[in-house]
Amino acid sequence: MREMIRRHALIRKLSAVETLGSATVICSDKTGTLTQNEMTAVHLWVHHAELTIEGGGYQPEGLFRRPDRDNRQMDVRDDVEVAGLLWAAALANDADLEESGSMDGKASYRMVGDPTEGALIVAAAKADLWRRNLEKSYPRVAEAPFDAERKRMSTIHRLDSITEDDGSPFQPGVQGYVVCVKGAPDLLLAQSSSLLHRKGALPMEAHDQVEIHAANARMASQALRVLGVAYRYLEELPASITAETVEHDLVFIGLIGMIDPPRPEVAPAVAKARAAGLRTVMITGDYSQTARAIAQQIGLLRPQGQIHTGAEIDAMSDAQLVGVIEQTDVFARVSPQHKVRIVEAFKACDEVVAMTGDGVNDAPALKRANIGIAMGIPGTDVSKETADIVLTDDNYVSIVGAVEQGRIIYSNIRKSVVYRLRSHAPAVAIFSLPPLMAGAPP
Repeated sequence: MREMIRRHALIRKLSAVETLGSATVICSDKTGTLTQNEMTAVHLWVHHAELTIEGGGYQPEGLFRRPDRDNRQMDVRDDVEVAGLLWAAALANDADLEESGSMDGKASYRMVGDPTEGALIVAAAKADLWRRNLEKSYPRVAEAPFDAERKRMSTIHRLDSITEDDGSPFQPGVQGYVVCVKGAPDLLLAQSSSLLHRKGALPMEAHDQVEIHAANARMASQALRVLGVAYRYLEELPASITAETVEHDLVFIGLIGMIDPPRPEVAPAVAKARAAGLRTVMITGDYSQTARAIAQQIGLLRPQGQIHTGAEIDAMSDAQLVGVIEQTDVFARVSPQHKVRIVEAFKACDEVVAMTGDGVNDAPALKRANIGIAMGIPGTDVSKETADIVLTDDNYVSIVGAVEQGRIIYSNIRKSVVYRLRSHAPAVAIFSLPPLMAGAPP
């Protein structure tokens, strides 16, 4: 157990060590496990333009530029679409950016909360749209939290003191409420009836949807995680505030693309695991283009390896899923219930499966897997209690290291048992055989 801890694997169930040494498949999440989990917003799309965002990390410093106009710098506060995109993304958010000291005479910052939401907060702060200031002008009164089915989150804010330079698409003096929504672009687009233009919200046309889908695919193919952002004006709050009552007839604003680069140590670990007969499969909620780009960068996707989405899994029977499971290297756009079917399909092929997870909804898959591995940093208490192993650093390399150590421990146990059987068998024979053969006791 001490050796396992050194490899950042906390063993909750002793029997898991033997199973870990026999693992043949690792089903790993992408974000934070295969990647660095340091999201940075680098690309914006709105109706009339695409922009790149300079700067990295959580330091709110960086310029907005137009690649289609010789990379010219752009003041986003003068553009209602871009400013509105950052404004809504900052409000539909639970992360926060805090000062953590100073470096070289400048304030340094740290992010508190989810890295994806933190990337949105930093992007808005680069345009001088600070979430804490916006919350004062638009106090939150309710929310519809994110869940894996809807793949979006909504917050509802009261329109208190609108100013002309706070980024909102509303004019000063407007009263009522605004619903700010962020989430998966395709599902968010299905709930949108309008698109924000410079002149205001106009009905969504068919060519607008085609353009948005194309921009989403283009950004995802560059290994970017893409979120859509929308809003809806309410004169008064509905009697029952639920996702169903507020997340419809939305005004789609735009897309934000964030990059989460792979961990540099993951590619050698994937190759090492493959050489040892240990297969790695990526399971992620991201788009297939994003997952493909990351899988290719770390060498996980084999030349003939397949990629299947959650929608394709829904269309397959259990037998059909078993038929394609051995050729599939990446599962994209999956929900927690898909993980259970993936585990069962691997087990039907006589594979010993190690499954990672961090959410409450991941508990069934962790329970059904031969080895459930929970993430120690973002993991919920439910996932940790269900899992056999808890990773203290959430790193894929630690999983490979734990399997390697598990094989060593399993081999040592076998050697020890064989040694004791061989050394004790003659002694047992000496004392047991003579009486059975009616001889004198030795």
